[in-house]
Amino acid sequence: MADRPQEPVRPARERKSSPVKTGYLVLYNAVSTILWATILGRVLLVSSVHGTKYVFPAVGEFAKWTQTLALLEVVHAAVGEFGVP
Repeated sequence: MADRPQEPVRPARERKSSPVKTGYLVLYNAVSTILWATILGRVLLVSSVHGTKYVFPAVGEFAKWTQTLALLEVVHAAVGEFGVP
């Protein structure tokens, strides 16, 4: 191996996120967490009280709209405004 001069190591650029973006992401994640926790709670409640065959009729529509809202994750990635650590 030949001795090569090492290139100076550049420190990683630190992304400064605006307070609006940070607030939006915190709100989005909080709402998402609440919605998925609600689905889990409904599934557990309905299945324990009425049985598993009643879970989908009781939770399906709500779960569908929650999953539709989760499509914003794709929008976030496509727009590229929200970096991934």
